[in-house]
Amino acid sequence: MRYEFVASSRGLRAEDLERLVERLSQSLPSEGLRVELKGDKIRVLVERPARPIDYVRLAVQEALSEVMGPRPYRTEVRVRDLLPQATSMPADLLAEALRRRGFGSEAQDDVVRTHAPLDVVKEVAFALAKVWNEVIMYKELSRSARKAVALASFMTSRPASELIEVGVREGVLGKSKANKVLAVTDWVSAADRIRRSVGLG
Repeated sequence: MRYEFVASSRGLRAEDLERLVERLSQSLPSEGLRVELKGDKIRVLVERPARPIDYVRLAVQEALSEVMGPRPYRTEVRVRDLLPQATSMPADLLAEALRRRGFGSEAQDDVVRTHAPLDVVKEVAFALAKVWNEVIMYKELSRSARKAVALASFMTSRPASELIEVGVREGVLGKSKANKVLAVTDWVSAADRIRRSVGLG
């Protein structure tokens, strides 16, 4: 299986690239590790890693942060302005989806700050909004369960109905006495568990 991570390469020097490759080689035993510079982007490709995808993603993010150091976010968006058709979509859901694309991101209230360029933010946001609008049709889902299912659907392209069933079966989504479906762990971990349960990652 192959995983790809993308980040901005602005300010990256040749010696930084060497350090990044060395750092990744130490933390990610893999049959194929490649780091490429394309324009103002750096792409990290990991082929058939020996560790689970969650470990790989964290290792790549930590290596990039260590080598490149703290950088100001390049894009700031307000979710309700960006997505007037999905005004209830949480900003932290968009921030997490951008992190899954390899871009450092944070959310506060309705605002997302990210290293991703605006065109990537829009692409991810519009794809996520489509998923979110499907998920909110399931009134029995709590807010955290909605975020878990939406993120899992974004990552797997599977329908919400299937992922809700998987989440309940795997025990990361549970039903209350009032028949409300709740996330029994944090929503990001729940999404990852659901994704793995459908055979992706």
